[in-house]
Amino acid sequence: RPRREVGGLLFLDTDFALLRDPYTQLKAPPLSRASLVLMPDLRGSATPVNAGLWYAQGAGAPSSAARWVVEQVARRTEAVIRLPTPRKQLPPYDQAMLNDALASASRGVSTASYMCTHPRVAA
Repeated sequence: RPRREVGGLLFLDTDFALLRDPYTQLKAPPLSRASLVLMPDLRGSATPVNAGLWYAQGAGAPSSAARWVVEQVARRTEAVIRLPTPRKQLPPYDQAMLNDALASASRGVSTASYMCTHPRVAA
């Protein structure tokens, strides 16, 4: 079950290898001033942001935009997991969940442009 109480979140795909401590860069300027650190998807994918590595900083503050994005990704992922088996595609596509949460935040309305599952999860 995804945790919704967060302070900071570093998300890495399982095929990621860290060769040094990422926090030395994340906690130093200019990244230390960002609430979300995202990696663009440069492979010509339909999603603009690659969810293989992202960092939400200061996500514990109740009004934080980073917290809202983390909570939306967790809520959408949990909703996909809870759908009856015939209505979902497994595994939940984390990249679609993150990109939908970012699109929703930028548009100010819930969207499911990239979601790979039943549309009712986006509401």
